[in-house]
Amino acid sequence: KKEVIMTLKEFRESYHNATGKASELARSTNYSLIAIVWVLCGQDLDKVANYRCVLIWLLLSLAIDYLQYLIMALLGTLKYRCEENKVKDKSKIDETVTNGYPEITPYLTTTCFILKFVFALIAVCCLVGKLTNL
Repeated sequence: KKEVIMTLKEFRESYHNATGKASELARSTNYSLIAIVWVLCGQDLDKVANYRCVLIWLLLSLAIDYLQYLIMALLGTLKYRCEENKVKDKSKIDETVTNGYPEITPYLTTTCFILKFVFALIAVCCLVGKLTNL
């Protein structure tokens, strides 16, 4: 049996595709849950207070989702600019440099990735708890 070995670029693309789809699903779920709370509450602000816990966790999950992409964009740009300044001939910047991020980036983005799902799960648990106590 021959082992298939992915290149670093292929692995990175596969990782970004998988996490991107998961993030998209998490985002859609968060927005759907916010819509459910909106429908349950209608115009009654007193009811909104009952679902405050759910809304806070959902908003935290969305904030962490956006933070993850912000971290990737900022640190990736920073890394590229640092490497760009080291190389005199800009056409010779290595692909691994332009696609690379500082070493801390995977830890930060993975933490954000996990937290947004944890926060969404907590929001779902809060919502189920509120709905079963009606």
